[in-house]
Amino acid sequence: MVEQLIDNMEASGETADLVTSFAEPLPLQVLCDTIGLPHIDRDVYLPHTLTLLSAAGRPQDEVLAALYALQDYASQLIDHKEREGGDDYICLLLRESRRAGGELTRDDVVSFVVTMLMAGYKTNIQHTSNALLALLTHPEQLRHLRENPEKIDNAVEELLRYVPLMNAINILVASEDFTLHGQRIHAGDAVLPVIASANHDPAIFINPGNLDLTRTPNPHVAFGHGPHRCTGAHLTRLQLTVALRVLFERLPGLELSEPAHTLTWDDSTPLRAPARLPVRWGTASQTLGRGM
Repeated sequence: MVEQLIDNMEASGETADLVTSFAEPLPLQVLCDTIGLPHIDRDVYLPHTLTLLSAAGRPQDEVLAALYALQDYASQLIDHKEREGGDDYICLLLRESRRAGGELTRDDVVSFVVTMLMAGYKTNIQHTSNALLALLTHPEQLRHLRENPEKIDNAVEELLRYVPLMNAINILVASEDFTLHGQRIHAGDAVLPVIASANHDPAIFINPGNLDLTRTPNPHVAFGHGPHRCTGAHLTRLQLTVALRVLFERLPGLELSEPAHTLTWDDSTPLRAPARLPVRWGTASQTLGRGM
């Protein structure tokens, strides 16, 4: 998928917007391929998904209408999967929900589809865009990665730490009374952990405000912790790793074509990200082999 997106970029010239041509289409293609969402239906389910992700700035009836519409779509999709079968993740869960003595229900499968769209689409677009911007505005770090491509795993972990991924939108509920750093929290209180703050804790990380692709160990909590840890962590890591590795191999001269301070930003959801990433690259990429 990444190779094809870069082929399309190169076919259009030596400039592109990395958001619309790369960071936006990739997560949706991955989701569709992995869990079994029809890509052809994207104009049906994506508007409802984006409404839910920007719920804080919308009327409640509009948000609820989007939720019900998305649930209806998921239910109809599951009806189709039940008739046609398949080997995608939705079909796997459906088979489990029909197993005697199993814990999954059909409603759980509907919830899974809705949750994957909300957690696995826009967040990956925004984090990928932010990670690319971080690299393109830290040329010494990007140079290190280009010269040491085998260090890509370390680089991805640092980008997960450095760039907020799911910041202050995970609402937990205290199950008992306790005191944390002098703050009394009562059972039933809503608690919003600020993961970006934890990932920049100077008691844990040396120079936490600096992007350091060689940082190790890197005990970040970008995906949460314990029973609330993101179940899509592996897929997000894999997607970011492949996207960065192939992009900078294929386009070694990649750079911003406008100053970073002139970029416009998308702040429609809790994770702020660049709305566009205009870039250019040289002709050197045309001579590189695919086997790097």
